[in-house]
Amino acid sequence: MNTYVAELNCAQLKYLIEFFDNYQDESIKCTIKDSVSKIKSTMDVETSLPKDKLEAYLKTTFKKKSKYGMALYFAIYVK
Repeated sequence: MNTYVAELNCAQLKYLIEFFDNYQDESIKCTIKDSVSKIKSTMDVETSLPKDKLEAYLKTTFKKKSKYGMALYFAIYVK
């Protein structure tokens, strides 16, 4: 398992934080690290997925499993 830092950007950041804090499924395990500002936060992501696939997986997971996923404009960047 690799650990990556993912940056979350959204005007309604609390919905992303609530969803991803301690989120876990068969591919990822997420832990929110800190809120950099009112619209930016970072989280640690443990996964066996390659870095180039992780960003798309995180976005798709939020869009499909959160009730706010299709309504919010957000960005997730894996560093």
